Amino acid sequence: MTDNDDAAAFISFAGGRPPFGLLPPDDLRAAADTAARLCFPARGRIYHAGDAMTGLYAILSGSVEILAPGAHQSTVLGPGDFFGGRSLLRTGHAASDATAVDAVEVFVVAAQTAQALFAAHPEFAGFFDRARGPHGELARQSDPLLSARIAGLMTAAPITIGADATVRAAARLLRDHDISCLPVAEDGRLIGILTSGDLADRVVAEGRDAETLVGAVMTSDPLTVTPGALGFDALVAMTERGISHLPVVEDDRLVGILTATNLVRRQAVSAVFLVA
Repeated sequence: MTDNDDAAAFISFAGGRPPFGLLPPDDLRAAADTAARLCFPARGRIYHAGDAMTGLYAILSGSVEILAPGAHQSTVLGPGDFFGGRSLLRTGHAASDATAVDAVEVFVVAAQTAQALFAAHPEFAGFFDRARGPHGELARQSDPLLSARIAGLMTAAPITIGADATVRAAARLLRDHDISCLPVAEDGRLIGILTSGDLADRVVAEGRDAETLVGAVMTSDPLTVTPGALGFDALVAMTERGISHLPVVEDDRLVGILTATNLVRRQAVSAVFLVA
């Protein structure tokens, strides 16, 4: 695979999810241009605690165990997860051992590029930095949602609509099913999202006709998350973007929707987090 292929694959993989989905297109492309695809065998060591960090890692396949020196409990990460960010933010040296549990394929964004993005985009750095320190650790310990996988939080098989449907039909679906958003799908593939707020802002407020097509007023290529991502990741993305709905996508297929209502129903997130 050529460097251009790697860059395109990285954008496809990381561009629609936090934290890289939080970046402007030019900066996402800059990160992609330095992203290298690497493979590690089962039980292969990715880095040792104390090693100089060479980059920020994103897991494409397989699983990775993170174990701090002297710790008795490890963290196992899977596809769609990122690691190495906190070490790059802190000292530039690994705080833990990272080991492939099984055969692993990762993208690695060059350390210098990642650190430049941290400096230029506080929201990007915040994705990794937000859980640091006593307040972040307390939040993670007291809020089970923050370490829960999105697969267990989302609404599976959500009601969808096509881009060629009318906004009248969309409004009726929202009313009849008592929901606040509709993923816009084409052959099972997500192409946009339409919320009740979009109908108010882009249809009613603009005086558009009720026969306006959904495709004309939807948000195209919305930010997405994967089922394996953490509730914490989704909360960060919602807070940074000021949004309340995140489509959940796996293998380019829509599999669910995560909303602020899902989070509230778990009674695990404080109002401060939800309105921040």
